[in-house]
Amino acid sequence: MRRRLKILCKRGERRRLNCIQFTFTSSRTSLHVAAAIRYNFKSKIVFLSIEGEGKGFTQKKYEHQILRGLLADICKERQAKKQSLRAFCTKENYFVVEDGSRVHGKKDTKKNQGFRNKARVECFIYSLNWPPLSLDLNPIENVWRILKQKLQNRKPLGGWSLKDLQEAVLNIWENEITVEAFNKYIDSLPERLEKVRFRKGAQTYW
Repeated sequence: MRRRLKILCKRGERRRLNCIQFTFTSSRTSLHVAAAIRYNFKSKIVFLSIEGEGKGFTQKKYEHQILRGLLADICKERQAKKQSLRAFCTKENYFVVEDGSRVHGKKDTKKNQGFRNKARVECFIYSLNWPPLSLDLNPIENVWRILKQKLQNRKPLGGWSLKDLQEAVLNIWENEITVEAFNKYIDSLPERLEKVRFRKGAQTYW
């Protein structure tokens, strides 16, 4: 009952206009952002660009804008602090949680030539090996929900322009998203994991 409805055309009906579902390309533009959180810490928010070679946000753009940009700034700073205390950073000290998106993948291929893994090593980024088809329990998803809700509550007259939307996102992130707002989601991780084990990997309310 929960499956999507599938319609099969009979022979000769494939090109009949009343048997074709037409699609269109929206003229709206999207705003792509990225940020990182940990307990009692939030990074700056970064507005991503999808311009350049390749359609959408590609692996190369992820490497340049995130791995060698946002995450590199955070991880190199932590590494410098560790070295100043004569303690070198290891995988046990901290790690980065990335979801199962293809642009995050660690597998070296002839196409990507391992440039993402090279960037991780050079920028001291230690990533968690994310299980395939795993539930996304990352607390930052809760933070994105809060940000989107605050945007909806503003309801500007005449809708958003891209510039106004960018300014609103920046204002909310800097002034209205506090560490106290998401620390509770990080504290809830043991409960989230227990729910996943209890449900044997099935969906939870988190």
